[in-house]
Amino acid sequence: MNIKNKIEKRFPGKIVRLLRDIGCISGELDSRSYVIGGFIRDLLLGIKNYDIDITVENSGILVAEKLAKKMNAKLIIHENFGTATVIIKNFFSTNKMPLKIDFATAREEHYKQPGALPDVKFSGIRDDLRRRDFTINAIAASIMKEDFGSLVDFFDGIKDLNKKTIRVLHDKSFQDDPTRIFRAIRFEQRFDFKIEPRTESLIRKSVSQKSFKTISKQRIGNEIILLLKEKKPGKSIERMASLNELRFIHPKLKFDKNISDIFGQIPIGVTKLKKMAGEKHDFIKEYLVYAMVLLKDLSADAIEKLCNDFSFPRDDKQKIIIYSKKRKKCLSVLKGRETLKSKIYKVLAGLSPDGMAAILAELKNKKNVFDAIQNYLKKTSKIKLYITGDTLKKIGFKEGPAIKEVLAKIIYAKIDGKIKTKKQELEMATKFCIQKGA
Repeated sequence: MNIKNKIEKRFPGKIVRLLRDIGCISGELDSRSYVIGGFIRDLLLGIKNYDIDITVENSGILVAEKLAKKMNAKLIIHENFGTATVIIKNFFSTNKMPLKIDFATAREEHYKQPGALPDVKFSGIRDDLRRRDFTINAIAASIMKEDFGSLVDFFDGIKDLNKKTIRVLHDKSFQDDPTRIFRAIRFEQRFDFKIEPRTESLIRKSVSQKSFKTISKQRIGNEIILLLKEKKPGKSIERMASLNELRFIHPKLKFDKNISDIFGQIPIGVTKLKKMAGEKHDFIKEYLVYAMVLLKDLSADAIEKLCNDFSFPRDDKQKIIIYSKKRKKCLSVLKGRETLKSKIYKVLAGLSPDGMAAILAELKNKKNVFDAIQNYLKKTSKIKLYITGDTLKKIGFKEGPAIKEVLAKIIYAKIDGKIKTKKQELEMATKFCIQKGA
């Protein structure tokens, strides 16, 4: 089977020419190159995918070096693994985005023990495809001049694509790399496929044998983030729960109807907040909102430990932890239809927009809750005081916590419209100074 016409029809001429150039360079170096994995899978499914992975029989690094020189592109080499990345700046003239091409030398892998990183031995395309996670990702297409677009499918990946099936290539697949369990679920839900019975049985066996203990929690954390970044992560989390996998994130973690219902509300609230933010629409990381809701019933200490164990990005970790500590108070105040702006300011202050989106989803996107958050983001968060801590010291306050306390009371009064001018701020500060005998 040859998919040359599909490639030429689906992708811009620049991509097609680039693939042909790589094929020509490979021929000059007495190598054979194939475009492989997700690029081919998605092409056969009718999905555009510009993540280009090239596997080279002989030396992927030499082909990458020659392409980088020809295209005046950035080159990153990992000599020990026989891999390289070529980054071509401004490849897409419409959005000035770079194009990244990953090169790997065809290889086979052997795992000394479950979950360990593999020993690598350079080999041919068949062995390279055999090491893949699932048959649908073990399909390649030649980009050589003589047979451009010719498919290589040793393991019936095309048949499984047509049957909408997720299937591993061998029985030890999940023992070798337990993170494949997450990927099986991710692909199943993304494409509306089905994990075939033997593969599901191998997943359950791997879970029962606690195979996740053989790999680092950071790798698990990376897979969780990728899963939560899918368009409909709820289905994947529900599937994980059905396979008893959530306990490897935390033994008390659950996915019940309440969380499922809140997950269903998240896209609505996020869309509202993004629309309100206009050009700053990327100020919310949607995956974080799902993470906050998924972890909501764990204690703040448990959440902090989990975020540390799974090595979540530092900024994201802080947002999740702050949300877990402020969540109950936020829900209580906003659920009670609080009208005093200073109280709303107090509970929302320090909460990230992602956290606000989670609160909004938990309260079913009620108009009064959205209005309160909108008001905070648009107005109250911009309110500034004329006076400072130094001002308070000049009128008699001593260094200490009293200064912070008084400044907070003044800004709350300003938020509620009780004071407006610098003079009124000073009068209130002086009043507090007399009361406290500062």
